[in-house]
Amino acid sequence: MVSLKLLRKGYVSGVDEENKIVFVSSQKIYDKALEKMSSLGYTTAYVGRITLISQDQNITPADEYILPYGCSPSLVKDNVLTTAQHCVAVDLNKPALDPRFILMDSKEKVLKEYEASLANYTLLKKCGLWCLIKSFFLDDIEEYINTKEVVQYKGNFDRDQTLLTQYNYIPAGVISFGSETGYLMAFSPIINTTFKKGDKIIYISYDYYEHKYVVTEAYINGYITFWYEKYIFKLPYAYDPGRVIVKPGYSGSIVFLIPQTN
Repeated sequence: MVSLKLLRKGYVSGVDEENKIVFVSSQKIYDKALEKMSSLGYTTAYVGRITLISQDQNITPADEYILPYGCSPSLVKDNVLTTAQHCVAVDLNKPALDPRFILMDSKEKVLKEYEASLANYTLLKKCGLWCLIKSFFLDDIEEYINTKEVVQYKGNFDRDQTLLTQYNYIPAGVISFGSETGYLMAFSPIINTTFKKGDKIIYISYDYYEHKYVVTEAYINGYITFWYEKYIFKLPYAYDPGRVIVKPGYSGSIVFLIPQTN
């Protein structure tokens, strides 16, 4: 896998192999990286580091939502809540057994608290010493690549929170990662499908800087492979250079797929 070789370079944040794009973490190294990656047949884009991320159209968000504090509105159906695993994790691979979720208004006022118990979570695979050794000699270490970080809890929630399903949009994933610039967002799928470049998505998030709920539309670019701590991820992503589509606190936002109309 070419992307793993590229990821060993300290300035590479992530790689989209299908579309031949290398995302770099440093503006200072951009020109050097541009020349190097061009020789390998890749284009280069600056996005900063990719890290966990704990009003573009006419949909107006509601005044209050259920969420894990520090993250964004969850999907709640039949007393089962779905969110990004790191939003409620002791560490990335260890979700809390009994976290508290809150009903929060747009001014960050907690209106209600909910207790819940762990129902399902993602067992992540670490790239340890043996993985690192194999990555130096083999192109294919698919067994160590994580394709999501999603968790579900059961609780006595007093409402379903289906968010944008009333528009016939399909809940497709939860936001997991974003770049420092805010131009790139990667999400964990919650449906079994292959996302395509050009697929249109939409999500409701809480903006902890502007203190309000916001709605964002974006387009999927493909799949990005990147390293985070001891984990390798390959996730669908959206990238819109010059436009902020993700901020700290957008994690857990439910990404909806907008069906294409002929």
